[in-house]
Amino acid sequence: MNGKTVERIRLISSIAVSVLSLGVGVAFITQILRIYSLGGKPYNAQIISEYFAQIAPLVWVWLALTLALGVFSVLFPKQEKKATFKDGKLALARLKSKLPMQGENFSEDYTKSVQSLAVKEMYRKTAWIACALVCAASAVLMIIYLSNAENFLGEDVTQEVKNMVFAFLPYLVGCFICVMGVFVYEKVSVRKETDEVKALFKESVKAGYEKEEKLPETKWQLFVAKIEKALTSKKGLLITRSIVFAACVCLIVVGVLNGGLEAVLGKAIRICQECIGLG
Repeated sequence: MNGKTVERIRLISSIAVSVLSLGVGVAFITQILRIYSLGGKPYNAQIISEYFAQIAPLVWVWLALTLALGVFSVLFPKQEKKATFKDGKLALARLKSKLPMQGENFSEDYTKSVQSLAVKEMYRKTAWIACALVCAASAVLMIIYLSNAENFLGEDVTQEVKNMVFAFLPYLVGCFICVMGVFVYEKVSVRKETDEVKALFKESVKAGYEKEEKLPETKWQLFVAKIEKALTSKKGLLITRSIVFAACVCLIVVGVLNGGLEAVLGKAIRICQECIGLG
């Protein structure tokens, strides 16, 4: 099978899966609204099974086609060109590592500018640390809410879920704003610092700076470099993913053996029938 045929099959199957995904979504929403229009408390296992059976063929075709597309993608992987992107932080770090810090021929303004770069880098790191602390504190507060059994003692599951959403919403919104704010601040700061470093490079050239020999790396730096190289290599990623996959399988098996499957399934059925997607 030549490359053009593979790409044509991939394109057609992708379009078909997209159209079917939209159709399945519309079918589910339509059935939910039809059940809701019955009035009373129509969301029970019998009625849900009856209405789902009406759209089951479409769902099974969609699942089969999605699975076939996944298998096809594995057997005939798409040959993508290596994406070239510019990492602003990495480029800035490389420039700063080559920038002369001080010298007899450099002016006092040059030295102050170099020192201000270090201060700005410290501000960026401090902002991320503060953001991490905010997210960690929010996570702890949400875990405390979930751990409090008094929040889930009522029979009205819908109200309990609403209360949980309203309790979590300020933390989630705050974390989102914090992360996005720090991200934007870092992008702007890195761009400005890069411009400053380039200007300092021009000044260092005028001052007759010659590149000094690079100092030998310490044992700790060599050790960290080896660890980073091992973790980011293809083999390292494969080993890491295999370990995570094996741990997930082990935890799932333990959960099934200790009866957790039945408990989770019972809770899911109760929530779906009374609150989230079906009521």
